[in-house]
Amino acid sequence: MSKAKKSITKNGEQVKSKSEMTVANCLRQLGLEYEYEKPVDVWARGKAYTLLPDFYLPQFDIYIEFWGLASQEEYRKKMAWKKKMYRRRNIIVIHLYPHHLKLKGKLNRLIMKKIKHQVKKG
Repeated sequence: MSKAKKSITKNGEQVKSKSEMTVANCLRQLGLEYEYEKPVDVWARGKAYTLLPDFYLPQFDIYIEFWGLASQEEYRKKMAWKKKMYRRRNIIVIHLYPHHLKLKGKLNRLIMKKIKHQVKKG
């Protein structure tokens, strides 16, 4: 079994997948500053855990999670748990899925629409 090849964004940083690279490049194209996998500490079941959301947008205090393997049952369990932890901590997260990447040029608009929606709510 070979190791998965990591992808490099237009900013020159290494991310875990081509999909994350697409999201990172989209954020760059939009002129949005982001941090990749900024740690978030949570407490559950009497233990401390560190979550690594894919992207953090400091100017909006919003995280972005790309759920690339949402079709896999084990992954969905982890995904549900992470979403629960985010809600518990009142962390704002934009959720992106593989079908969003097929929007061919509309991903930028979708991300901005989701950011604006969250900012209005806040």
